[in-house]
Amino acid sequence: MKNFYRVGWLLALGFSGNAFGWGAIGHATVGEIAERALTPRAKALVFKVLGPEPLSTAANYPDEVRSDKRYAKFADYHFATIPANGAYGDLPPPDHDMNSIMVKAMKMIAKRNVSRDEKILYMKYLIHIVGDTHQPLHVSTPGSLGGNLCKVKIADPATGKEDLENIHHVWDEVLIEYERRVFQKMHPEKKDPWFGYAEYADMILAEPKVEAVKSEVERAGPVKEADFATWITDTFRIGESAYPKVTEIVPGRRPYCSFLDPKTKKFDNSGYDAKSIPTLDEAYVEKWLPTVRSQILKGGLRLAKVLDKIAADAHVKPMDPAKETRLIDSILAK
Repeated sequence: MKNFYRVGWLLALGFSGNAFGWGAIGHATVGEIAERALTPRAKALVFKVLGPEPLSTAANYPDEVRSDKRYAKFADYHFATIPANGAYGDLPPPDHDMNSIMVKAMKMIAKRNVSRDEKILYMKYLIHIVGDTHQPLHVSTPGSLGGNLCKVKIADPATGKEDLENIHHVWDEVLIEYERRVFQKMHPEKKDPWFGYAEYADMILAEPKVEAVKSEVERAGPVKEADFATWITDTFRIGESAYPKVTEIVPGRRPYCSFLDPKTKKFDNSGYDAKSIPTLDEAYVEKWLPTVRSQILKGGLRLAKVLDKIAADAHVKPMDPAKETRLIDSILAK
């Protein structure tokens, strides 16, 4: 079906640089949290497909190949589009979006007659896109390009200098850089402590609300294909709330956002006013950092459940827990 809402226009128009959900640390942290939550059979599935590579490093592959033209048509897999005040599925389902690749990946990884090379690619995209599914600015209304056309001001967490950014980049990268600052304040005894995916996972899993999120994920039961649409819609609701409210010039258009007509592929700036560009202050950051953490946590826990469902469908047997360690040790010993 022809899709007039494909966000691939984002890439074609030169906005690819900021179109990566959660950034490297965020995606790797989703993978790390999932790794810690894997069932024995899911762990066996991952090892069978990826070998000793952890989910945390596999998670960033789809962003790392963004300059490879062979993957140009994969761009739309990172996003989903929902009409204002709607839900996923209200628009005709596109051939390529985050829902379609997750559904396809689950089926293909479970099949016996699919090559390991194909399964590796499907699994790396599955890991990554489950993360994107929980990044609020990766699910947007038609023409908004996930906030890439929306300008905001925010202080650089490292220098304190106010920068002009698009709000998509703020959610991909800047808020997680603020998390680095939070982590540094938690460890005053160390000068510039290392902040990577393992440290961020530890930080998130130490949050008081972790058990409530875990219970919510468990109550949902085994993952079903229909769950993806629910996750996407829930993320959309969060994303819509994350945009600062500013008086509109054109109804339905945020005045600090340009608009790309999904049908004509032409920009419409009739409702744009540079004077309306909002500032995301400390209060905004403090309000939304808990959401960043809970979304990354949900992404990781749900990814673990997706992999367990695939392992069950593929009738994978649990693996000897020491097998991976023995493999790594044998390489180090040579």
